[in-house]
Amino acid sequence: MLLKYNVNTCDQIASEVMVHFTKYCENKCRFCIDATNKGIKPQKPDVESIFSTINSIKDKITDVTISGGEPCLYLEELYDLVKRIKENTKLNVGIISSLPTTCWVKRDLFFSILDMIDNFSFSPQHYIEEIADKIRGCKSKYNHQELYRIMPHKEKMCVNINLIKGLLEEKNDVLSCIKHYNDLGYKNIRLAELFEKEDMFVPVENIFDVKLNPPFACGCRTQIDAKKWIPSFDGKLTLKRTCFMVNKKRHATLRDLLKIVTRIFFAKDYNFGVIYENGKLMPYWC
Repeated sequence: MLLKYNVNTCDQIASEVMVHFTKYCENKCRFCIDATNKGIKPQKPDVESIFSTINSIKDKITDVTISGGEPCLYLEELYDLVKRIKENTKLNVGIISSLPTTCWVKRDLFFSILDMIDNFSFSPQHYIEEIADKIRGCKSKYNHQELYRIMPHKEKMCVNINLIKGLLEEKNDVLSCIKHYNDLGYKNIRLAELFEKEDMFVPVENIFDVKLNPPFACGCRTQIDAKKWIPSFDGKLTLKRTCFMVNKKRHATLRDLLKIVTRIFFAKDYNFGVIYENGKLMPYWC
């Protein structure tokens, strides 16, 4: 296996603000990191207030990431917010989504949003829709695969494939997922270990029968050469691994201790904030 690079997401990547656009989502993924997000109150996103907050800190950040819940449930409001950001700032805008039914029913509006943003990350869960439904915890209301096929701006897309015990953990199945989405034109694919539910956690080393360096010390994002298994692969495959700080099944090493000590002297300053649907900047600003 050829390792191309390692990046530790605990290190500074970019100064950004995360917009929790809504607490709602039509899926019921048991491992969802936002499952306990109660939001502010049952309301539509207050675009005016959210943008006002972003605009007030635009000189302190470089990126805006819009997530939820599921931000694409409110496509009109999402379009309005993205348009305001792009017309009034120089910030990069990204969206994290599971592509709810609105993205299919209102796909012209959805595609207009894709025209404006800089990056878009989505989780198809599986290339077989029956299994994907089991992972989402609900029955799909439209043909996801057709939307994946026709989506524009695939160069902006990151396909996030979650490794899930009992649902997506066999090597051939994982490789079939990677090949399927690469064949659809997606060049940026990420395999993600779960840390939200330890009973669903599958170490990527187990799948590919390899030994990798500890993720906290050496990089929890590792790009690997997939051509070893998929000769036709023509994209970028990244492993997103969990570390001992978020998963009890992965233990700390001496290299991790050294990383913690050295970060005191070499860590870079950056800004990070969380904005909720009422536009309030929550007290996570640092």
